[in-house]
Amino acid sequence: MSGNVRRVTGGLAVLAVALCPTAQAEPGPGSGETFFVDYMTRVFTPPTSEGAARELIPLAQLVCEAKTRGESDLQAADIVLAGNGVGTLGLATGSSLGDQSTAMEIVNASTLAYCPQYNTTIQGPIVPGTVS
Repeated sequence: MSGNVRRVTGGLAVLAVALCPTAQAEPGPGSGETFFVDYMTRVFTPPTSEGAARELIPLAQLVCEAKTRGESDLQAADIVLAGNGVGTLGLATGSSLGDQSTAMEIVNASTLAYCPQYNTTIQGPIVPGTVS
């Protein structure tokens, strides 16, 4: 009987390990929506809402289309500005320089999330900074 108990105990241990949830790592570059929303809600001061970040996903995809055509980050930022991306986040300042800086940060997040092959600055883990 003790042999049966050991087999059952061993089987339960294997089953417990198999069913345990694994630790979830932070989303990394190239993981799309998950990374983009996470990045956008942590990078700006004041913080951007998840809903506002999700509203920018179509613009983020347009940024990648522009990058695929060989357009620069500045040209992609113009797409974000034309699509009211900065205003959608509630971060429009009325200053063309300030809004362009915010648009460039959106381009960076878009590139990292949806088309990291066009971001030559990826050298290690990406930790969002803070943009005022």
